[in-house]
Amino acid sequence: MYREHIRSNPNWRGEYARHDTMFVETNADLNGMQGMVIGRALLFFSFTFRDCYYPCALVHWLVPGNEPDEDTGLWVVQPEFGANGQ
Repeated sequence: MYREHIRSNPNWRGEYARHDTMFVETNADLNGMQGMVIGRALLFFSFTFRDCYYPCALVHWLVPGNEPDEDTGLWVVQPEFGANGQ
């Protein structure tokens, strides 16, 4: 099993909170980032209801552009919705 810590924040100089970033494969037939969705894990929690255990995550989904940045080769992502919920 492979494990790597990837952090996501708007400024890497310590001004904002860091969140774990996750990549979820949604279509194995598409190459690379085109077959994935990206999210920032804000909270991991669990609860038990009627003797059934439910592990959960609160995720803020991110939307990648159509191709990697031409200067860095990295994918630039934007929040799926703005601060006003749009």
